[in-house]
Amino acid sequence: MRRLTFIATPSSRPAAQTFRRAFMDKTATWSVSIEECSTIAEAQRACSGADHAYVVAAPFRSILAGEAAMLGSSARLTQGADIMFRGTSQRLCVSQVARAAIDAMEQIYLPVYGAHVVVLGSGSAALDFAYELSRAGVDEVVILDDDKERARNNVEAFLDAYDRDKTRIIDFSL
Repeated sequence: MRRLTFIATPSSRPAAQTFRRAFMDKTATWSVSIEECSTIAEAQRACSGADHAYVVAAPFRSILAGEAAMLGSSARLTQGADIMFRGTSQRLCVSQVARAAIDAMEQIYLPVYGAHVVVLGSGSAALDFAYELSRAGVDEVVILDDDKERARNNVEAFLDAYDRDKTRIIDFSL
């Protein structure tokens, strides 16, 4: 049986429980658990099992990117990932929560193509949403953060990484 663990913060535990129930309704081949962590150190310890998949809450995205042998393009650009599969010899980390949320929003509410969007925050998860929104065809993304200098530094680092990688990124999801 495959094992999946949600690494949740106390505030994200209810969302993780909802996702766990939805995931379990769709498959019988996975054992799914939720590990509640309050610190990055706790989350790092919780992500130590081999042959295991993990989904992490936004505050823990950086630990997965640091552990990866291979990173998906958005995880590489934003220096964070929300899904990791740790096999016996390799670790693959990708970022899918932003893409999945945007897809769900477009299916349920309205398409984002041509929209003007405001993203609150400038951390890894916020930059991942900005990246995925731009891939979905929004006309403008505005990033707001309560710390102007942190926002500027994070956006500059993201754009520098994008500039370095733009000729190497192949997107197979279109």
